[in-house]
Amino acid sequence: MIKNDIIKNFSVIGCNIQYSRSPEIHKLFSKITGIKLDYDIISLATAQDIKSSNQDIIKNKLFEGAVFKFFKKNGSNSGLNITVPFKMRAFKICDHLSNDAKILQAVNTLWSKNGKLYGDSTDGIGFITDLNDRFINLKNTKINIVLFGAGGAARSILPSIFKNKLNPVDNVFIINRDKNKADLLVNEFKKLAETNKVSLYSDISVIKNKNINIDILINSATDKALLDNNLKNITIDLIDKNNIKFIYDLSYGTNIKTKFCELAYDFNIEFSDGLGMLVYQAAESFYIWNGVRIPKEDLLEVIRQLKL
Repeated sequence: MIKNDIIKNFSVIGCNIQYSRSPEIHKLFSKITGIKLDYDIISLATAQDIKSSNQDIIKNKLFEGAVFKFFKKNGSNSGLNITVPFKMRAFKICDHLSNDAKILQAVNTLWSKNGKLYGDSTDGIGFITDLNDRFINLKNTKINIVLFGAGGAARSILPSIFKNKLNPVDNVFIINRDKNKADLLVNEFKKLAETNKVSLYSDISVIKNKNINIDILINSATDKALLDNNLKNITIDLIDKNNIKFIYDLSYGTNIKTKFCELAYDFNIEFSDGLGMLVYQAAESFYIWNGVRIPKEDLLEVIRQLKL
């Protein structure tokens, strides 16, 4: 345990995030490490709150103002987590970026040093660590994945999927309600996929044409997305025609299953929500800010406590 009288200041910033569990997580990290900290929520106006044709411009100005105000007040003994919808905007205001952030063009962790703003993304490592914890490795077999969603959450985990050594991937299929967005994401990440010997598609007909069995379904869209009948029917069809071994939803609840997890439960398929991912990405942010790694057994206990 570290003895330090300095109280560090951290916050998470996003839209409509007043119920974020990040303060609870970092409070537990503080108990484990002895690092004194305050962790707050900065919940900015949602698009619905801003009655203007320039919603995005106004939101970005609110975000940037809040970021610069935070670091001006708290200096180098502080840090920010960034969540929807500001991760790509955070990328644009950084002076220095990690290699992961440059690939993703998105940032979820900010800190200040010598008056300069630094940015990194810990979502990928958080996701892949939790997935590998929960999904039983198929020995000597490459896995095939269908990823629902083509937004910021999807792009934040794709590189980690490609580079996964414990569960190597053969094919990834991206499904989105707006297929143009899926096509754009595939085009953007195709070269990185090929470098890691992964085939990336936005056309799910390839699954049937090449007789590919899907092993894992991952949902990176909102919980409401599964209310879309077409998307729900596609999901059920994939479950019916493939030997799905695991379903993972990046969303998370408290004692309530997400709709994607409910579907997995109904079909007796192993599943997990994204609570573990939230803890692991938080631990990586904590390490960036404080230079202290939290032991794996402690992180597993944090996840257990949060699920209770």
